Amino acid sequence: MHEIVIIGGGPAGLSAAIYAARRGLKAIVISQDIGGQITKTNEIENYPGVGIITGADLAKKLYDQARQFGAEFLFDEVKSIKKVGDNFKIKTIGKEIESKSIILCIGKKPRELGVPGEEKLKGHGVSYCATCDAPFFRDKIVAVVGDGNSAIYSAIASAKVAKHVFILSKREDLHAEQALIEKIEEQKNI
Repeated sequence: MHEIVIIGGGPAGLSAAIYAARRGLKAIVISQDIGGQITKTNEIENYPGVGIITGADLAKKLYDQARQFGAEFLFDEVKSIKKVGDNFKIKTIGKEIESKSIILCIGKKPRELGVPGEEKLKGHGVSYCATCDAPFFRDKIVAVVGDGNSAIYSAIASAKVAKHVFILSKREDLHAEQALIEKIEEQKNI
């Protein structure tokens, strides 16, 4: 019986594993891989205290630290979670585990365009986080795909550092909040 099952091996799951294991709790991380989305990031320069590092290297550091403190890892896919009395029963493809508690760190998956070259250029020009990656595009021409709030936030963030930002949309008008539309209309480089 584990005290904690952490589902997800990205930064949140690995951080939870570090904290749980340091407290002496019997913790196991269930994930298909380590690092999640950060492994697709070529350079991370905004992680406090680390400096510039690749996503894969940061994931490895977090994984090694969690293991150093005694966290266990199961590389598998969770198929179901059931509450059984005061505990949880977690079924994976290859195993069944019982735990007193669960921490879900399942992350997110960006919406991809499915255009030629997108997969190859992830982390090398194709980005899914303007807040994280806009500084890499300083003085460059940038395109933001979409016309909703998220896209407009990304365009505004990118415009602070980019030479010019194009918003690419299937529609003629933007579908973001009016206040955001007014902000981009004030920008000379969008």
